[in-house]
Amino acid sequence: MLIAPDMRIAALALLGACTFTPGEPMTPGGGSGSGSDPGGTPGGVDAAPVANRPACDLNDTSLQLCLDFEATPLGLDSSLGQHDATCTHVQTTPRLAEQAVAVDTTSMIHVDHTAALEIADAITYEVWVYPVSPAPPGGFVVLNNSGEYSITLQSDGKARCSIGANHVDSKDPISLGAWTHLACTYDRSHLDIYVQGDASACSSYSTQIATGGVAGTTIGAPFLGAIDNVHVLSRAASRDDICSHAGRSSCSNNCSGSDG
Repeated sequence: MLIAPDMRIAALALLGACTFTPGEPMTPGGGSGSGSDPGGTPGGVDAAPVANRPACDLNDTSLQLCLDFEATPLGLDSSLGQHDATCTHVQTTPRLAEQAVAVDTTSMIHVDHTAALEIADAITYEVWVYPVSPAPPGGFVVLNNSGEYSITLQSDGKARCSIGANHVDSKDPISLGAWTHLACTYDRSHLDIYVQGDASACSSYSTQIATGGVAGTTIGAPFLGAIDNVHVLSRAASRDDICSHAGRSSCSNNCSGSDG
């Protein structure tokens, strides 16, 4: 169990694998061909219906992935696409009044490849993290989609948003033993990183995001700590949006010369 002395993360239940089995047959990139699969899945949806699938805490038509970990199986995606994750060796843990997941270096949260997460232009991806150990050389993976876009924690403690080989690092290291909201936005003009809703650093960049990877999306592998509310949007959220997602009403902008 991952419990640091100063950490208010208490594991509630150990799940050897919180796997949800998708309906079949599947077409490339998700969906079930025409109409529905034998499990009743509508076309364009990756998983069969689940009675207790929770609503996402974001109400956004651009939402492509929403893993809020509020129900079991823990990998239920509450976006319209229902791109459910396979979770191995994860534990439930609280984040304020919500439920999150604690992970260690044996854990894996993985979303199979789907066309919905192959986003070539504007994108936002965000997550709450609770690191309990400095990242080793090579860093900790928070979210990685086939190497096309990612959030990582570096060995110097800073968070990094990457689009392909281009990246931008947070101005300051991320605190250990505390919940931090991280977000990356890209609009084919700027790649911006947000920490606790504040625009921490920005990089000018305009290249289309590479697509075509088939490895899917990996979350928290390797990582030591806890993760919650993994969201991917097919648009660049505004600074006000990100501030709100971080639970704040007013945030700062440290990106001079960029209007993000």
